[in-house]
Amino acid sequence: EEKFDVILFNHPHLGDGTLLESEKLHAERHYALLSHYFFSAKRLLKVDGRIHVQLCGNQPKSWKVMAAAQNNELQCITTESTSCPIDKWLFKEGVTYEMAEVQPHYPTKRKFRNGSLGSKHCLARFGYRHQRTEGDLFSGSVKEINVEQSLNFAFARDTESEPKSKRTCGAENECPVCKLKFDTNDQLVAHLDAPGLPDIVTGAYSY
Repeated sequence: EEKFDVILFNHPHLGDGTLLESEKLHAERHYALLSHYFFSAKRLLKVDGRIHVQLCGNQPKSWKVMAAAQNNELQCITTESTSCPIDKWLFKEGVTYEMAEVQPHYPTKRKFRNGSLGSKHCLARFGYRHQRTEGDLFSGSVKEINVEQSLNFAFARDTESEPKSKRTCGAENECPVCKLKFDTNDQLVAHLDAPGLPDIVTGAYSY
């Protein structure tokens, strides 16, 4: 199985409009998303690699990104603004990479580069743009995108933590990764098969 030096996830989001009805459920379900991301990414990470996630606003606190990482035996190496060049903080100490030259067809629209959406992004000149996904339940406007106070988090394996034993289900129909509980085993299996999809798609509704 191929291993990677760096695994990145910019602005993770389930895109499930039904979660907007409950701030508590919205936060819990995105904590679960982060937990499964870290769990999966760690399996594909080289021993000295880095796992990245980018969040904005109150997401780091309400989604409990640090707890999700710690439960997967990861430690936060650094937290940086999105305007800080990626080669200054993402890679392990002593390793340098030469950034690619910006090509004429790379740059995005100015609003993605000048910070008018809330935060400047160092990769915008290479074509990165934060774009809301227009799913089946989306009734807003892509103009409502706001990524204020965006931060990059970089994690590495926590070499000082005690290795956890093989994950097993605790309570009946409880996810061994994120600890969400489900009414039936079928719902739990659906969740484990696709933890990054909205529950309305998988049919796995937690409680």
